[in-house]
Amino acid sequence: MIEFDQVSKRYHGGHEALKNVTFRLDQGEMAFVTGHSGAGKSTMLRLMMAIEQPTAGQVRVNHRIINRMPRRQVPFFRRELGIVHQNHELLPEKTVFENIALPLQIAGMSPRDIDNRVRAALDKVGLLDKIKYYPVMLSGGEQQRIGIARAVVNKPKIILADEPTGNLDPALSRDIMDLFRQFNRVGTTVLVVSHDLGLVARMPYRVLTLKQGQLKRVPV
Repeated sequence: MIEFDQVSKRYHGGHEALKNVTFRLDQGEMAFVTGHSGAGKSTMLRLMMAIEQPTAGQVRVNHRIINRMPRRQVPFFRRELGIVHQNHELLPEKTVFENIALPLQIAGMSPRDIDNRVRAALDKVGLLDKIKYYPVMLSGGEQQRIGIARAVVNKPKIILADEPTGNLDPALSRDIMDLFRQFNRVGTTVLVVSHDLGLVARMPYRVLTLKQGQLKRVPV
């Protein structure tokens, strides 16, 4: 569950990135956030991930109030999220297995459980045969799938995706969106930030449109 209640974010110098934004995304729902460059999309995600704090209002994610969360709890909170970046952020010197296993190793999981989780995540994205490859040996679409596998290996209740198809052609973009839909069908909450209005329009999900920091359209 994600909820913004009259949330504003003002940066030093006076720039107001978000202005009185209110919306609620229920557990198990999938939705998109769209808007022009500088509309506030990235700021919204950074607030959800507790990278930043709102200037006003309240942000609640997975039953936690971000504004009131002690700093020591933030790393543990982020482990509850599956975060997908536009540029994959894979470590080039590590294999596919090692890249996906990293968050599980940080969490202190046993090697046997790590192996099982990584293989299951790779199977979900259709790349189990690439387990020993290095990122440079993969196509852009495959690298994005590996990024998604790493995001879901912890079995998160919420997936946040920041322009996950920004560098992909239309066919690969549809494939990536199909993956998110599959995760959503089993109860995972999915929020995708995208500037691809054509792709978003073909998806049967709610769209949150930001314009100059304000939420302009919240279809029911």
